[in-house]
Amino acid sequence: MNAPLRPGGLAIVVRLDAGRVAAVTVTGERPRSLLSTMAGRPVEAAETAVRLLHGLCGASHAAGVRFAAAVAAGRELDGDDAAAWTRRLAGERLAESVRALVPVDAALLTDPDRAGALRAVVAHGAAIARTGAVDPVSRGAIEAGLVRLGLDGREAAPAPVAGADVLTAADDAAVVEALAGDPDFVARPVLPGRRPETGPAARAGASAADPEAARAARRAEVAAAFALLAADRVPGPTEAGWVAAAGLGAGWGFAAVESPRGRLHTLLTVHGDGRLRSARVLAPTEWNFHPDGPFARSLIGLRPAGDPAAEVARRAAAYDPCVAFDVAVGEDGDA
Repeated sequence: MNAPLRPGGLAIVVRLDAGRVAAVTVTGERPRSLLSTMAGRPVEAAETAVRLLHGLCGASHAAGVRFAAAVAAGRELDGDDAAAWTRRLAGERLAESVRALVPVDAALLTDPDRAGALRAVVAHGAAIARTGAVDPVSRGAIEAGLVRLGLDGREAAPAPVAGADVLTAADDAAVVEALAGDPDFVARPVLPGRRPETGPAARAGASAADPEAARAARRAEVAAAFALLAADRVPGPTEAGWVAAAGLGAGWGFAAVESPRGRLHTLLTVHGDGRLRSARVLAPTEWNFHPDGPFARSLIGLRPAGDPAAEVARRAAAYDPCVAFDVAVGEDGDA
């Protein structure tokens, strides 16, 4: 019983015993981060490249480079530049959160008008993510599209869950230490005694183990992102709590960006002439889909209703991995 492993994707294999999930195996062959292949390039060129080449969360990856490189050089972004980055990140979160709702909220596509509204919101949000600029036409089109989709802020975020293990800024020091000391940490991140989750549900203090909580969290984040884009005054992403960054001396810098899919960590070092020396990037998917991480553990004991493979896929989609995934299900005794 094997799930096909697409290049760069995840293979999820579930074994059932008397109709309940008894074991879960999650494997993946993730390539090195794009940024780590750009040693020797000017930091500005590397920033542009990761923004353009990452099909998902490109603005978040670029923000990680910009803010980590700035603090590595002992600089801070000025107010206008910082505000533009907040708009980029809000535009990206808006676009990618709406798109991520489609697999778990089929009502978004019940008629052609809604499908058109969804495309408009995603397109305008993605444009803001590229430029950091919001004009009245884009703002109006997004607002109209969100109303048409029923995403105009009427749904509250999910209630926090007692005991939820959430990856937060309080973990950054431990993550930096591990990233600096272990090159394999980017593929198998572990914090002792924990299985931290990251993403929209986790930011609300809940868990995507409940797909409805993940759905509600994304819907609430869509409304919050649009509120930022519509505001007269936009704070910088550090003030807004979307980015944390720290210089570590000797040309080293670290940034953590709250991307649409969760906390994205970038650790890099820069030569004195502004060229990238080295970089390590830890994506949210590595935490959530760790072989013994929150997604895998959430399935143990589950009795799938209906088609088990479809139910597992629905629950995987609630965590919104940044790569494709395949699911295989077998019963005890299968060859």
